[in-house]
Amino acid sequence: MLAIFIYIASNPNEDFYKEEFYEVTGFNIPNSTYFNYKEATLPNLYGEYISAAAITLSKNDFNTLLKEIRESKKLTDQSDLESNTYRKIKIKTGNQKYIYYASSKIKNNYYFIGFCTDQKTVIIHSIKS
Repeated sequence: MLAIFIYIASNPNEDFYKEEFYEVTGFNIPNSTYFNYKEATLPNLYGEYISAAAITLSKNDFNTLLKEIRESKKLTDQSDLESNTYRKIKIKTGNQKYIYYASSKIKNNYYFIGFCTDQKTVIIHSIKS
């Protein structure tokens, strides 16, 4: 039973990442979203955890989201705070460079979104503390 709990906690379903996407961006995840890679740490005793995901979008959704994020006031910093979870996802996507990325820190939480040069891959990353 404990093994099942640990597996579920360390491998959240796509609904978890859809909620993370909304929390990071303030937007609903586009309909064309395909989850390529996703990873999250187990929450510690204080509920702190790290999550990251690489998604693929249609060209239209990629461009629309990119425009919305650029115009949004939620993600304004141009910093790229790394974590082991984020690095694993980035490596799986071929360490692509970004054509645009943005982040924010709200209270002790960090949010990041990066739009890759292939113009279809988007990486989201959050650190909850």
